[in-house]
Amino acid sequence: MEVSSFLKQIKFVVFYIIVLVLYVAQDSIQAYSIPSDACPNIVTKADWGGRNATGSTPLKVPVQYVVVHHTAMSRCFTPKACEAQVRVIQDFHQINRTWWDIGYNFLVGEDGRGYEGRGWKTIGAHARGFNSMSIGISIMGDFRKILPQKKALDVVRTIIQCAVETGIVMRNYTLVGHRQTNVPGYTECPGDTLLCEYITWPHWEPFQKSGTFKYPNECTSNKIEENAAKQLSTAPPIQNGSILTTSSPPIQYGSILTTSNKIEENHAKQLSTAPPIQNGSILTLITAAALWFLFQ
Repeated sequence: MEVSSFLKQIKFVVFYIIVLVLYVAQDSIQAYSIPSDACPNIVTKADWGGRNATGSTPLKVPVQYVVVHHTAMSRCFTPKACEAQVRVIQDFHQINRTWWDIGYNFLVGEDGRGYEGRGWKTIGAHARGFNSMSIGISIMGDFRKILPQKKALDVVRTIIQCAVETGIVMRNYTLVGHRQTNVPGYTECPGDTLLCEYITWPHWEPFQKSGTFKYPNECTSNKIEENAAKQLSTAPPIQNGSILTTSSPPIQYGSILTTSNKIEENHAKQLSTAPPIQNGSILTLITAAALWFLFQ
């Protein structure tokens, strides 16, 4: 009887250890085991003809921010044109700016498709000071005076929703335009007209680093004003002032920084590059072993 009782106690201990392991591992698996149909409009880098990155730093998830951009370059309306435009942007970032890769995590064309940039797992180079705590999504084109087509905006929504559902982005995330992540006047990105659209979306906040957010003149509709009043009554987004840089703004081409992010990336090289758990096979084996052991 004593031996039987001891074995039962051992089994219970093993069971609780297994539960603990499953609990700790679940976030990594949720974040990186993205179903193939979760974001059906995403065109992979291989499919649009992109080059491999010359380096990368893992993104620690879930992140707090979604930073939205425009490229301030050419618009595109067909798959062929958008694939070519993504390659142009990668050339600009990777060759002209000597960055590791295209700066954005994802790009969106007015062909109604999303395009993989640095993707879900890698820190981007799109919003200095926010790169390690955000994903960056950029619609291809200049949207200071016009809106992109609805199907492009729908893709942005899809990417954000996918990021939330798969654990990449927090459910209580904060949506901001690129201009909000640095000192006022640093950039026009994502363009006044496009920003006025994003102001009406859930989770947008009137946050402004090192200043007070100023609504663009184009933001005049009652819907925007009502949303702005609602947002102003809420608490400001979480910030880590020690992370945010306070240096003077760099020269810029549209929304694309001409000051290299190589310093940030070089520092990031020192971080661990061990990949997180990427599939559920380990959990399956652990669970099967636990059930076999417990019922012996």
